[in-house]
Amino acid sequence: MKCSFITKKIIFLLSFFILSNFAQAETLYVGLDKQYKLPSQAIRAAKDGDVILIDAGLYKSDYAVFSVNNLTLKSVGGYAHIRARKSIRNRKAIWVIRGDNVIVDGIKFTGAYVSDKNGAGIRMEGRKLTIKNSFFENNEINLLTNNDDWQELYITDSVFSTPRKHKFIPHNIYAGSIKYFSIKNSKIYKANQGHNIKSRAKVTRIINNEIYDADDYAASYQIDISYGGDVYISGNIIKKSSRAENNSIISYAAEGVNYEENKIVIENNHIYNEKRNAVFLLNKSYVEPKLKNNKFEGLPVKVSGSLSSRFAEVLKKKLKLALK
Repeated sequence: MKCSFITKKIIFLLSFFILSNFAQAETLYVGLDKQYKLPSQAIRAAKDGDVILIDAGLYKSDYAVFSVNNLTLKSVGGYAHIRARKSIRNRKAIWVIRGDNVIVDGIKFTGAYVSDKNGAGIRMEGRKLTIKNSFFENNEINLLTNNDDWQELYITDSVFSTPRKHKFIPHNIYAGSIKYFSIKNSKIYKANQGHNIKSRAKVTRIINNEIYDADDYAASYQIDISYGGDVYISGNIIKKSSRAENNSIISYAAEGVNYEENKIVIENNHIYNEKRNAVFLLNKSYVEPKLKNNKFEGLPVKVSGSLSSRFAEVLKKKLKLALK
């Protein structure tokens, strides 16, 4: 079938538009002897599709709120360290990322605090965020998302440590009621009373990480899957301290089951336990978990794989009513 003149013209214009957009993407450089001295300056100048290369070094109290899409921010020669030294005026985070499909690679975020005690290294407000090779330490919450059901968060090869102590309970990572949350090949440790990982996501994937208590720091749960959902936890090294206030290592649906599709698969994890009367999985749902090939060392751990007692009680009451 031959294309009409109008069809050919439309194809040509679309191709020209796409190629023009790629051609307009630029690389911006940040450093003492570079085009921009601070990451925030380059971010303000950036357009959709740009790449920002940031020299390793310390950037004090340099904050940014941005909505640029398809942006890559990458360090060169080591961590580009952005350290908060005073309360952040945007009242959210060192970087508030509102753009879609943003990549953060090799950046270190420390010291974030705000008046409502939710100061984050990064606050995710866009559609998709990928974090690679980055370091978060001593922020009130190291990483925090919104509660939008279209958001996707992907984390690989990163470190999350020592959420800042304050009167509220700090978490290392807090994924809200988002569409998808994945963390792989990372270290998450030294949460104090809060959780190392808290996820309310519809789908949660936690694979090949080290998640643990250390020194005098002890998390409540190592992993808290608050709203249920589709959960896969595999290949992790998880350590529970004797100092932990909560006996459970992993919690599922502590705040209820909020999704239609719910399943739990926990396999091939290595658990080191120092807590007496510890429970591997506290399951407060009707979902039957699949627990396979998990290895335990240290003090004995009660491995819970049955329906929760709360659900069993509800089931008994319904059965009694049905038989009347």
